[in-house]
Amino acid sequence: MSDAPEVASWTAVALLPEPPPVDLADRTTFRTSAGEFWECGDSGWDLMIGWLADPATLARFPDHRMHRWEVTEETITGVRSYTRPTTDDEQKEFEEDQNVFLHDMGLPADRPTGFRWLQRLPDGVTVEKIHSATLRAQRDMPIGVHPRDMVPVLRQVLQGLFRS
Repeated sequence: MSDAPEVASWTAVALLPEPPPVDLADRTTFRTSAGEFWECGDSGWDLMIGWLADPATLARFPDHRMHRWEVTEETITGVRSYTRPTTDDEQKEFEEDQNVFLHDMGLPADRPTGFRWLQRLPDGVTVEKIHSATLRAQRDMPIGVHPRDMVPVLRQVLQGLFRS
């Protein structure tokens, strides 16, 4: 766990001291003066993992990137794929949906929009290790259990990784 002060709200998450890379591939890590980070803001699930592991290890950075949708359309002449910019309203709705997921999981859902959410990794902990541990915990849960009921188990697994 972190030596940083306890974080009880997404609004209390500190700013990353320098900009993260603009285009990070899924689960890619990067190094800053504050340590090694991964971006956990692309899904409610990844945000939940970041919070359950240790909210004090989270950081945020203003998100000024152009977001895009991948669009595939079936037309009379075949299939056409392209990207289009996400509108500000669409991006805000997407981020608010992530907050609804966090709320449904019983976690703080006050995450402000317009930020990238990142997590400092402890030495020896990789993003792959984090996701493998959570997948094992899910696999060991009874069939049909609501994801909210996995939170205590996931918290224990993740905090164990972050303490190791």
